[in-house]
Amino acid sequence: MDQRTATQPAAERHAGFDEFYRGEFLPLTRTLMLTGAGRAEAEDAAQEAMRTALQQWARIDHPPAFVRTVALRALWRGRSRTGREIAGTADRPVWADGTEFEFDADTRYVLGLLGALSAEQRTVMALRVDQYSTTEIAAITGQPPATVRSNLRHARRRLARMLDPAMLGEARRREVERWRTTSTSRSTG
Repeated sequence: MDQRTATQPAAERHAGFDEFYRGEFLPLTRTLMLTGAGRAEAEDAAQEAMRTALQQWARIDHPPAFVRTVALRALWRGRSRTGREIAGTADRPVWADGTEFEFDADTRYVLGLLGALSAEQRTVMALRVDQYSTTEIAAITGQPPATVRSNLRHARRRLARMLDPAMLGEARRREVERWRTTSTSRSTG
């Protein structure tokens, strides 16, 4: 901590963190679950990331990316310590009060499909769902942008092959058909 930050009152150093935490904890947890983490794993990693963010709050330029980076690294550390890959999609969230967010039927179906992807592909897809660019995903994951693009391309192709449009609602069915057409034309062109 630099001298100026150390002398600021805690309230000034942490201004805006409470609002950030309330607005970002559940989306962060959802992102981690999209990468294949179970609910408890995702909540633990999200909490660790938020604790780290609070400690460094005055120095963080882009808090959402920062907490995703810290949380993903926490998941990866846990995975390497236990010697196992993050599970696919076994325990999807049922929040204590049932009101925060639940995955709809389409999302649960897609989560099942995501479980068939590699951990790297699940991670880049989850971050893409959160609207991060390839460059931002590369910074968050520590991968070169070309690797991120490759993982996204392979994940999209695999998902397009696995998706059964009959399992989705009408709007999503049209989206999948458009996605398949785009994926097929890119792979043949």
